[in-house]
Amino acid sequence: MRSNPIDDSAINRTEVIGLEAHESREELLRQCKYCYSDETIGRWMTPCKCAGSIRYVHSGCFSHWLSVAPFQQQSQCNTCKHIYKKHWSLKGFREWSVPRLDVTWWDTFEILLDFYSTFKLVRGFIALANGRRSILGQVVYFVFWKTFILTEQRSQYYIGMGRAFLSCFFKTVVDDVALPEEGDDAKSERQCSHI
Repeated sequence: MRSNPIDDSAINRTEVIGLEAHESREELLRQCKYCYSDETIGRWMTPCKCAGSIRYVHSGCFSHWLSVAPFQQQSQCNTCKHIYKKHWSLKGFREWSVPRLDVTWWDTFEILLDFYSTFKLVRGFIALANGRRSILGQVVYFVFWKTFILTEQRSQYYIGMGRAFLSCFFKTVVDDVALPEEGDDAKSERQCSHI
C-alpha cells in the first residue's frame, strides 16, 4: 500500500498552520510575570522552563529582577528550579560600579566565622603534614567544617556574592530558552523543506 504524497503534504501544511495559530494565540496571551503587563515594553523572553501565564517576561523587567533578587534566585527560577543559562560580557569603563551588597551584621558575623573556620582547617592540614596534629583530630574537624560551614546554602551565598562583585565589571546576559538551538534550526529547516 502506497501513501498518497499529496495527502502527506496536506497534513504537514495543516500542522504548520495549526502551529502558527497556536503561536499567535500565545502572543496575544503574553503577560510579564514580574510587572503583569501584557504590553510590549522591550523584548519578550523566556528565561526558564515555566509554562502558561508565567512563561514570558520583558527583558528589562528580568534584568531589574536579577539586580534586586536574593542571591539564590539570581541563578535559578524559584518556581521551576531551572538554572538560568548566562554568559558574561565586559561593560564599558564608564559603566563600572561598586557592588550593591545587602549584608546584615549577622551575615558579617557568619562570613567572619566561615573564614576563621576555613583558616583553622587549612592550618590544621599544615600542622598534620608537619606531624604536629593527629589524623583523628583533623578528620573530626573536617567533618564539622563540611557539615556546618560548607553547606549548599552557604556555597550558594558565596557564589552569589562573587557574582555581585563580577557584575561591577561585567553584565550578565541570560539566554532565552524559547529560542531554538542551532541543531533545532537545521532540523526545522529540513522539515519545512519537505512541504
